[in-house]
Amino acid sequence: MATPFETFVNTELPTRVSTAIPTGGNLASEKLIRTTGVGLAVQLTDTIRAGSVTDIGSLIVNSTLYDQFAITALSQALRIVNPTGTPFDGQRLTIRIKSAAVQTITYDTAFRGSTDLPLTATTTGNAKTDYIAFVWNTADSTWDYIARNAGF
Repeated sequence: MATPFETFVNTELPTRVSTAIPTGGNLASEKLIRTTGVGLAVQLTDTIRAGSVTDIGSLIVNSTLYDQFAITALSQALRIVNPTGTPFDGQRLTIRIKSAAVQTITYDTAFRGSTDLPLTATTTGNAKTDYIAFVWNTADSTWDYIARNAGF
């Protein structure tokens, strides 16, 4: 038997926010429900919106278009510039970086680390892949650094 919350999410909520969300059955596996950041409004989207570039010195991601961005062969110092676009509260941004040699990373003003997880300053190098992840904090207008996993 469904809980009241499950009943609300599966039957009532879809009729309030979008006609694209099914009111019965399961959401297709390739679809995601995203908040738009405005009240209960959500949008139905296809998987993660990803982009990539081979090598770049200053990365500017459009947060309206991308959730993940890859740099496939970084060969220089990297500056991650404040994203353009209109992020929504809780939006994730993952940056995947592969570099042959260790490279320095610097960040623009909208990015912040924490006392537990300061912003990473270098890539792993050795043709390894590093992931760094952020979440948009609307209250503070910042991309909060939430994860790093390196050396793949």
